[in-house]
Amino acid sequence: MGSGTRGTSSPALLIEVLSPSTEKIDLGDKASEYLKLPSLQAYIVFAQDEPKAWLWYREAAGFSAFPSVVVGYDKIIYLKELRLTLPLGAVYAGAEPDRG
Repeated sequence: MGSGTRGTSSPALLIEVLSPSTEKIDLGDKASEYLKLPSLQAYIVFAQDEPKAWLWYREAAGFSAFPSVVVGYDKIIYLKELRLTLPLGAVYAGAEPDRG
């Protein structure tokens, strides 16, 4: 088996880490394109420097025009249809500032 990149043409979940240089693209044009994928259930963009995520989640009527924004180490993203729980504290483990 080769060691090339693996991919799919029908993803259920896409996750990206936001870069300051690509913020406008990731939260704008790219999101618009991804949300057109019929198989996609959720698109999540995580901030690099703080526990923050922008979440688009497919509802019965489709995706909302704007993402839900989840902020804080104590917050949890729960994607019921995908049976996935993402605690931001775990996603950002080791990145939490020293409170001592």
